[in-house]
Amino acid sequence: MTRKTFPKLFRKTATGAVDQWEISVAGRTITTRWGQIGGSLQTTSEVIAAGKVLGRVDETTPEEQAVLEAGGYVENTLRMWSQETAGRIVEEQSPEYTPLDSAGVRWVRVFLRARVELETGTPDAGFQGQVTADQPAYREGDLIRLAVASSRQARAYLFAVQPSGAARLIWPNRFDTLNTVIFGDTLNLPRSGSGYVFTAELDRSAPVPQSEMVLAVFTRGPNQVFTPAEAFERAFTLAELNTRVMRVPRDARTDSWTVYSIEAARSANEPRR
Repeated sequence: MTRKTFPKLFRKTATGAVDQWEISVAGRTITTRWGQIGGSLQTTSEVIAAGKVLGRVDETTPEEQAVLEAGGYVENTLRMWSQETAGRIVEEQSPEYTPLDSAGVRWVRVFLRARVELETGTPDAGFQGQVTADQPAYREGDLIRLAVASSRQARAYLFAVQPSGAARLIWPNRFDTLNTVIFGDTLNLPRSGSGYVFTAELDRSAPVPQSEMVLAVFTRGPNQVFTPAEAFERAFTLAELNTRVMRVPRDARTDSWTVYSIEAARSANEPRR
């Protein structure tokens, strides 16, 4: 049985406590453990039932696929935790995916290089936002529905962040420019009859399946991350986006994330979700 343990990740929270996160693979089973040091850890397990792209040169066995997917979880956790600390990525090189072969098992090593700048100011603990996706996993071409809520009236901006670090503003957009979130309300997007959809798309520069993050930035008062004219249908690097976000005072903004996986498109006779 193939076993692989990835390095543990740690972060310091706003209260001074230290969180830890770790992931390991045994055969086709991915096990994730997380929690605060000194407290109880939560554990989840996921069994990979089958490999991917069967019949092709780059096909994977369930065991190989488990290692690939675990590596993707590590990358996404690094990205999310870098957003939640007192610093943000302001300069980043594109991830390098290096195929390796170890004891007959193909896997991928991912290198992330970034420069992080510390933020100043004090966040408002009572200002919280949330974004959630309607499913944890999609196939390429599937429709995605998002729910957005805030503890204060605020402007919200939703960005789809791909494994390469490319970020795209997906809401507001030219079909739906009203991005105010009212306290107590949950916005379900796209709104009915709005004339647009959110579609699961693969990043062709990264292995499949892959995880995509939707980053929601909430701002209060006159603060804006981007004006509609400069942001619609434009791609940003995550570093460029963070630089813009850091211009908004910390007590006037908050962030939220949701992560889902995207697999290759289904065959013609498979039903769409």
